[in-house]
Amino acid sequence: MLQLHTMILWSKPKEKDFESLAKTAYRIMEVLKEFGSEVEPKYLTVNRKKDAVPFEWSYENFRNTLKKGVNKEGGVEFPELGYSIDFFSSLESQHSSSIRMKIGNHNSEFVDNLVIQFPKFYSIEKINQDKDKIKVLFNQCIHLFQPYWGCISNSVNIDRFDNYAKNDKPSTLHWLNYWGEDILRNIPAIKAMSVPVYYTEPIEKGWFIQLKDDPLDDTLEEDVQLQAEANKYYGLLS
Repeated sequence: MLQLHTMILWSKPKEKDFESLAKTAYRIMEVLKEFGSEVEPKYLTVNRKKDAVPFEWSYENFRNTLKKGVNKEGGVEFPELGYSIDFFSSLESQHSSSIRMKIGNHNSEFVDNLVIQFPKFYSIEKINQDKDKIKVLFNQCIHLFQPYWGCISNSVNIDRFDNYAKNDKPSTLHWLNYWGEDILRNIPAIKAMSVPVYYTEPIEKGWFIQLKDDPLDDTLEEDVQLQAEANKYYGLLS
């Protein structure tokens, strides 16, 4: 079964004006372009790919496009619920990534999110080849997006769990993880320092946690067992 990888960041509402939001979102897009064609936001998402044309990249054009993505209900604009913008990277389905962002929400019932689904050709082997580069990308996006939780998940592995979160805790450890202050209130930071995983370090206002050196492979029993042991240590199975 094909194991697809997705970077997911969730951020709680922040009181920022639209210009600040647009500049943050634009910088994130620049970081994705710097990473390479695999996650380059090249085309705005459209109903039919044949209608897609390369996005004309400038801050002004991006800002105006983001502003058009204001949340609307029945033709009425609700800027307090944020702005959305979606891109994809290639007209070839095997090489196309999906980049979705919602930013600027002020309602505590909802979250901002950044979701980057890596292309289908990005196999476990390819992810492993680029693991250091992906780790840098993950940390750059954490710095810019300021999430309270984030991960790089495996599409097959996540099916072992009900959802990404449960009872104000992550449902599981993924290959790469970010746990902010809100998560650490339920999971003491001292555990983040001592848990038997490959690597941890403080970053921003939380912790970066890497379960293992190479990406988690759900077909390997030792990887699934390692994940289960780490989950038990963190109390994520209760």
